[in-house]
Amino acid sequence: MWIVNDLISFYINHILIPKIMDYSNPGFLYTKITDKGVRVSIRDILLLEEFLTELEKEIIKQPQGADKLYQVGKIGGYTFAALSELPNINNTQDLKELEKQTKFLSLFIACTYGTVVEHEINIAEKTFTQTYDDFVVCPKNGIGKLVIEGSAAGIWAWIMQDKTMEGRQTHCIGRGDKKCVIITGPPDKIQATTTFTNFKEIELNPEYEKLNSPQPAPHAKSLDELIKHQIFQIKNNKITYEGHRYLDVDIAYPYTLEQLLDEQTLYQVARKTYAKIGEKIPEEFIPQYLGAQGWGDITLVDEQIEIKHYPYLQISTTYPLIRGILAGLTGKDYHNAQNTIHAGSNTVVITT
Repeated sequence: MWIVNDLISFYINHILIPKIMDYSNPGFLYTKITDKGVRVSIRDILLLEEFLTELEKEIIKQPQGADKLYQVGKIGGYTFAALSELPNINNTQDLKELEKQTKFLSLFIACTYGTVVEHEINIAEKTFTQTYDDFVVCPKNGIGKLVIEGSAAGIWAWIMQDKTMEGRQTHCIGRGDKKCVIITGPPDKIQATTTFTNFKEIELNPEYEKLNSPQPAPHAKSLDELIKHQIFQIKNNKITYEGHRYLDVDIAYPYTLEQLLDEQTLYQVARKTYAKIGEKIPEEFIPQYLGAQGWGDITLVDEQIEIKHYPYLQISTTYPLIRGILAGLTGKDYHNAQNTIHAGSNTVVITT
């Protein structure tokens, strides 16, 4: 068992994470990881924690809702690990080194999303147990299928290079326990309640790097700048605005939500939760607010919204998430969205 102390947490929070997270570009956010001398940049966005909390509560009511949430989480975790080219059992000869790298990966995630207390890894048994004093989302709704259970399963499946690896949250603060505990491993060993192996890896086409590289975004501000002016706050790598917490996720995450979950539910939950922010900010601040969260360069003209350099993946969508976010912020309903790729920009036009 590996217990986290204050010195390790300080190193992760104040030395490692500032080198990894790049918030300096208006309209763009990145996680930058160096693996074997190669710098890998993954484009990210911020999502409101309340959105994910309420989304779980709504989806869980639907037929197979718990399974769908777990599936999104597992694909999201696996995709994050794959895009980051994280060490795994096939590309790391020294299993002790793999164990060390996995611990620090878990600490990186924990210092961003919660407060880690202890880890227990058994590479031979393919099991990994993590205990937290708190975590995002699940302490607020007691569900935990999307952000902790599924996501942990996906990351561990990548590390073990075995999609049959699953996750089970045995304890949850949101269900009255003192700590959150997640175990991952073979389904029979962890007594998994959900299994999901039939998913394809998201493959990046040559346009990914080109269309997601930093570009001029004159209507946006960088997150660094808004933090500097104390509009957004960041403390122990937890990002907040007006008391609302935000989670940093890679851009595959919203696309996965839109592929697997009900579009109308996504739209309505986003509209409802972001309306709380819309009540506090003037419309002219919306391009800066969303631009700082990595959504690109936004202009609002009458009933039309244009987003240049919108996060790009080669996946077809009707953009219910960003439509719902904008509906909440502006108080208007947006029913249509269409993208075009031109002059190095993935541009999405949204209309009422």
